[in-house]
Amino acid sequence: MHELSPIGKSLAWLKPHKLEPHQRLFFLVSGIFLFTGIMLSDWMVHWMLYIPPIFFLGAALNGYCSMMIITRLVLKPGNNSE
Repeated sequence: MHELSPIGKSLAWLKPHKLEPHQRLFFLVSGIFLFTGIMLSDWMVHWMLYIPPIFFLGAALNGYCSMMIITRLVLKPGNNSE
């Protein structure tokens, strides 16, 4: 059996959070559309409007959506309080 390196062991918890190709495409297209809208407004928008496309493009490029990971860790699926 292949032994994981120390870095591989420390990042093994990310494996369940890996995005599917269709999710990566969604984030890529959404980020491009948002940046296109910002560009067409002559870059004169509030600084907070730059945050979503940066996160979307980051998720599309590296395959992990940081906000989805944080949401899953905070809400802990399977522990519904209904």
